[in-house]
Amino acid sequence: MFGSIGGTEIIVLVVIGLLVFGPRRLPELGRSIGKTLIELRRAAGDMRTAIEQEADLGEVRRTTQDIKATIQREAGRVFSDLEAEARLVTAARSGASAQPASANPSPQGSVSAPEAAPAAKAPPDPGPETHAASAEAAKGEPGGKHDA
Repeated sequence: MFGSIGGTEIIVLVVIGLLVFGPRRLPELGRSIGKTLIELRRAAGDMRTAIEQEADLGEVRRTTQDIKATIQREAGRVFSDLEAEARLVTAARSGASAQPASANPSPQGSVSAPEAAPAAKAPPDPGPETHAASAEAAKGEPGGKHDA
């Protein structure tokens, strides 16, 4: 408890305390020293806990800052990608509206873009019978097209 202080040294200290403070005040002094030591130990424990918590908070703060930097970096990248796409769309729209379709040179030479790639036509309407079967399948009734 006292480190390198042995039994003989403690006895010598008690005798000196008796001579200096007297037998009446020595027990009071012992109690007050004991209380002070207990309070110092408690304060040291609280300080150690506070330092450990602060160290943990420092690590959490560093991790939070790293995550924030990563999010900002990724958001900037996504934003720049979106800006590039918006510029492409804007350029395509302004280019399409500024020039008529017949004036656009195609990569195939004299064939215009609508002739080179015919537009996909909508399939013909199959009739009311198919619509009824699709409605039954959507309701979950047996016998519909979408049953597995």
